[in-house]
Amino acid sequence: MLKLLWAECRKLRRSKIVGITVFATVMVAVIVFIQGWVMHDGIREIDSAGWYMTMAQVMATFLVLPAVIALLGSYIICREEQEDTIKSLRIIPINEAKLIAAKILITFVFSVLIYLLLFAIAFLAECVLHFSELSLGTVLYFLKLYFLQGIGIYFAISPIIALVSYMKKGYWMALILSSG
Repeated sequence: MLKLLWAECRKLRRSKIVGITVFATVMVAVIVFIQGWVMHDGIREIDSAGWYMTMAQVMATFLVLPAVIALLGSYIICREEQEDTIKSLRIIPINEAKLIAAKILITFVFSVLIYLLLFAIAFLAECVLHFSELSLGTVLYFLKLYFLQGIGIYFAISPIIALVSYMKKGYWMALILSSG
């Protein structure tokens, strides 16, 4: 199983899907940051401590990251079938159940890592804007929130990944199904 995980990570290093995922996460953070500068009754939303970490998590979860995680997971699973390398893997006698399990585990880890990346960006922005108002309890609360959100979104999206992989219609279908 460790060899399969290592091989999947090596394949992802050559893939552009990880870059797309990181780019989408950074863009959510940038858009929420820009949104915070809007004035309401003479007060900017970003001036209140904790607003950015709250809104980055909410906006990412409702708008972007579930679709991106579904795209990533279905891409990892469907890639061999679409690139026609599954035939070569079957010649090697590879256990396909273990291969799929490794791909599912990688998707789970990436789901958590994407949310932790978003937390790191939001935390750094909050430190720059409101360092004196942040407490350790607040930071740990948001870290736990982002971590659990990464786990929860994975479990919410995994049926879509499984359905798309079973249908073998292509990984872009996961993006469409999860963004609706």
